[in-house]
Amino acid sequence: MTSFLTAGDPKDPTRPFLLWRLLDGLTDVGLLSFAVWTITYHLGGLRFRLEVDELVRIWLAASAVLAVGFVALRFFARAGSAPEPAPEPVSEPVSESASEPGDRGATATLSRRLLWPLGLALGIGAGVTAGLYRDQNLSWTIPCVLGGLAVAVAAVGVFLGRRERGSPSRVSGSLVALLAAGSAATLSLYTVNTDGDDVFYVSRSIRTAQTGRIPLKDVIFTQGQVGQISGEPPVPSYEVLVGGIARLLHLPAQNVLWFIALPGATFFAVWALWRLTRAWAPRRALLCFAVAAVYLLWTGQNGASFGSFHLVRLWQGKAIFVSLLVPLLYLYLTRWAENRSFPDLALLFAAGTAGVGLTTTSTFIVPLIAAAAVVPLAVTGRFRAALGACVALVYPVGAGLMVALNPESNHQVQGAIYDASSTFGRVLLTGTMGVIAGCAVWAAPWLARRGIPALITSGGAAIFTILMIPGTLELIARLTHAGQVLWRVPWVVPVPVLVGLIAAIPLPGLLRWLAPLPAAVLIATMIPTGLPIWSFENDHTRVEDRPAWKVSDSDVVVVKEIVSRVGNGGVVLAPQRFMRWFPLVTTRVNAVNPQSRHLTMIPADPSFAADRELLTALARYRTATMSPAAAQAALLRVGVTNACLNKRNSRGQKLLKGAGFTVGRRLSFTDHNGVGGRLVCLKADPAKD
Repeated sequence: MTSFLTAGDPKDPTRPFLLWRLLDGLTDVGLLSFAVWTITYHLGGLRFRLEVDELVRIWLAASAVLAVGFVALRFFARAGSAPEPAPEPVSEPVSESASEPGDRGATATLSRRLLWPLGLALGIGAGVTAGLYRDQNLSWTIPCVLGGLAVAVAAVGVFLGRRERGSPSRVSGSLVALLAAGSAATLSLYTVNTDGDDVFYVSRSIRTAQTGRIPLKDVIFTQGQVGQISGEPPVPSYEVLVGGIARLLHLPAQNVLWFIALPGATFFAVWALWRLTRAWAPRRALLCFAVAAVYLLWTGQNGASFGSFHLVRLWQGKAIFVSLLVPLLYLYLTRWAENRSFPDLALLFAAGTAGVGLTTTSTFIVPLIAAAAVVPLAVTGRFRAALGACVALVYPVGAGLMVALNPESNHQVQGAIYDASSTFGRVLLTGTMGVIAGCAVWAAPWLARRGIPALITSGGAAIFTILMIPGTLELIARLTHAGQVLWRVPWVVPVPVLVGLIAAIPLPGLLRWLAPLPAAVLIATMIPTGLPIWSFENDHTRVEDRPAWKVSDSDVVVVKEIVSRVGNGGVVLAPQRFMRWFPLVTTRVNAVNPQSRHLTMIPADPSFAADRELLTALARYRTATMSPAAAQAALLRVGVTNACLNKRNSRGQKLLKGAGFTVGRRLSFTDHNGVGGRLVCLKADPAKD
């Protein structure tokens, strides 16, 4: 066996047919286009306050010019390059040495007999103890120490194998990947996983579509009378783009988001998974892709898992970031380090810019990903490649500094703070699935294609290990005041792809004909021990019999009926199960309290939240000790114009009547258990305002 690290082939070893090249090109051009939109949004929208319609026109023109230029640049770059040598037959990953004289033969022998088995054993040990730490009551120090040792052995391999080279290989299986991407995109239309964060994200798209302006103030609780919820500065551009496209197509923003953006993002997220897999494991790309896909589909045990951020939630910018952009960023880093072409450099910059447009999380995840490539490249003497890879940092670091220096965007974020072990358990899961994911992260340097992929996965494992050391996340939280979102740091490694790499583990000599065995064992293990992401146990996910909005249909029918009776600017009090859907239906009418968690993060006077909490209690029958005067005062300050209470909430109705509300129509509804109920709707008397 040679060292796992070689210089790598200078050309892309894959030879996809025209269709596959077209899909690759569409992915790259789409990323560039979104990066252009993000820059347009920041300069034209936030700086010069242009209307959204103007921004969309500028973006479309700039994207068309850029797409033509990029395609031409790619064409001339390929035409001007030397003919590629015919692919050589390759052996299993890290299983055969380059036939070179002198000390390189000794290096290969050392790698074959000591480093490779030692590094793999340490990586597996770290993964097993990390996945079982909770079930077996283990100390979290054990996986950290084993992981650190695995990274140290990988570092030794970096120095010993820096001058060795690998061989390219043909890749087949793109048709399967295409079918998988299409199937996932279709399934995303039918799968409904309601998420509390949609109150913020979807409402921004709806507001943009309805008004043609960027929503810089709160549209969840008010008509822009207070600032946005803390921790959400208007840096991401994705939600405004969805609203702008909805205006351009004269469609509801919800339809654009859930029937166009969602399946499109899902398709290209699966395709990005395939692209990175075939770049890092070309010899067994199809087997590795199959394992990675099964891993994603069966990680529904936690709403923070990689699978739960895939096809069941890919209408959110942060989900697109982790599922689509992170694999693409690693792909571009790999291609840049191997080829150092200007188009790859442009894609690196675009990936960093697009990440900012998707989520503010990119301001700390993208720099960490870049470090996973830059540091190993610099350490092994590839200084030009390391310097070029830093372009991915430019936009995220700049955006992060702007947010940090803006006092209006620096309110304290609310939410739980997780330590390293809890973060691992939430995102990479525990038990069998946690063991598989942990082994994948720490053993990846020995399973990825020799050369740059092995180098970058070594850097990723090192960054991941440092972050998982006890106390690291707590220290970062104290320094940045962003502890509530640091549970996302495992996004620095493309775990689904790394899990797939386990299928590329080399088998000795006579057992090579059993190459599919590792993939079969992994799949047979994950399916019975994991949980499908479409399972009802995964945050009440359900699969409808037709493409559906990601809401409760029965509840939204009631909400739409209420909205139809309320004028623009009205404020509605209703049971919480109905109020949560108002921002997902319209922003021209507000509910008193769509989301209590977001209510606590509004930068407003404490009475703003207190009044809404009191009125929410009124709608929940909690009126036994409620002062009528306090209720009436809260109704007046909040500006409630309409109220729909459960028919059985007689005391709540009495309080409203005492405040001048008059009884109107009744609405029927069906609860989650299929039991019918009725709402009594009341309207404020304008004469008593």
